[in-house]
Amino acid sequence: MKVHQFLNGRTIQRHDQAPPSPRVSVVMPTYCRNAEGLLTRCIDSVLAQTLTDFEFIIVDDGSVDGSEGVVRAYAERDPRIVYVRHADNSGLPAVRTNEGILLARAPYVAFIFDDNVWRPDALHRLVGAIESTPADLARGNVEMVEPDGTSYEYGRWPLSIELLQHLNTMPNGGILCRRDFFDRFGLYDPHLILRRICDWDLWLRALRRGARYVHVDAVVGTEYGPSSPVSLGRSVNWIFSI
Repeated sequence: MKVHQFLNGRTIQRHDQAPPSPRVSVVMPTYCRNAEGLLTRCIDSVLAQTLTDFEFIIVDDGSVDGSEGVVRAYAERDPRIVYVRHADNSGLPAVRTNEGILLARAPYVAFIFDDNVWRPDALHRLVGAIESTPADLARGNVEMVEPDGTSYEYGRWPLSIELLQHLNTMPNGGILCRRDFFDRFGLYDPHLILRRICDWDLWLRALRRGARYVHVDAVVGTEYGPSSPVSLGRSVNWIFSI
């Protein structure tokens, strides 16, 4: 199948008063996280950012758990939200994330996923870090919550090709890129075999081609994916190893 075939049946809800030139585009793919109670918590954490000049692109991959009504209500209240709704589920997070990236209008693109919650200063820290250096990408740390309620800080390991080949040290919920990062290093690979590790593949590909990173050694968010039975990490088997 061609990627354009996954765009059939798409609708885009953009507010008449949407910011014309946002400083940051926040991209969030989502699928059926309303029933778990994760969706509203995630959206609220983005809308509560101390850096307020952003657009929030939510790409809904055909949710059937009431997510549509929830997101449309948010989009009507907050003009920064762009709601991209698909009638059918693709099952490929890379396709929906790439779609959000291609719709982004800001010079910086940040990622949050529907099982994440940002700290209020997440965007402020990440934008401040990347603007103070020539880096292509800023990465912060993320608190990972395990099924038993315990947590650990993810992202503090040193970044090197040698380590990244064996362990993904890049927490998705703590990443902000310059918009031209994707022109230089490409988008997420939507191949089915990379469904669970499409982000890992992109960061490794970029590092091998000389991408420059700046590390924000602070927790910018919390990820509840490891404790969710329907998260990719717990519902999709490893079918490929880099």
